[in-house]
Amino acid sequence: PTFTNTSNQTNSSGCRGGTFAGEPGGTSITLANAEIDANSTCYFEFNITAHKGGNHINTIAAGDLVTFEGVTNPADVAATLTVGRQVNVGKGFYPNVISLGETSTLLLDFFNTNTQPNDEIGTSSALVDEMPSGVQIVGTPTTTCEGGTVSTGVNASGKHYLQLSGGKFPAEGACRISATVKTTAIGTFTNTIAANDLNTVSGPTNPDAVSAELKVVTTPTFTKYS
Repeated sequence: PTFTNTSNQTNSSGCRGGTFAGEPGGTSITLANAEIDANSTCYFEFNITAHKGGNHINTIAAGDLVTFEGVTNPADVAATLTVGRQVNVGKGFYPNVISLGETSTLLLDFFNTNTQPNDEIGTSSALVDEMPSGVQIVGTPTTTCEGGTVSTGVNASGKHYLQLSGGKFPAEGACRISATVKTTAIGTFTNTIAANDLNTVSGPTNPDAVSAELKVVTTPTFTKYS
């Protein structure tokens, strides 16, 4: 946070001092011990992060400003921050280190930061997640995305994939796909979903790429000597 004059200079042009109280991740911040000379304009500035889409109105009510002289702000003042609505995707392998022949669970999480009731709906081909070479999907994946179905297949390159068709991504919530996978070799396998791979009926997509690594090691052997 800063307390400055209109040229972003501290302790200058009638704007002096200022101490701040607030925590990262908190929802409020306090300015104290600031001095403002007559006929001066000062800025109290700090960075914020929004975790939900929509219009967010920040209001300082009349009388919230407290001074030693008893002067205060006579009226409310408000500002609106508009946050673009968005969905996003996360993923991971659990466990992410297995022995050859074992299986791991691939989890795909879909997040919707829209405020309720702004659910997003996946298109008929909402997402196709192609596995890296050597990774195979075992059995039938499941999903908690209401109304969605998950299918699997092998493409022309011989790679396994899963596809989500439809599905509701609930506002201020999340849903998930779970799939069991195994590999045909040892090594490190990286599974990536590119930015904009997610397709929704109203248009929002995932702004970020996401990757997960699965490491497959040789099964240990034990020899006992007598």
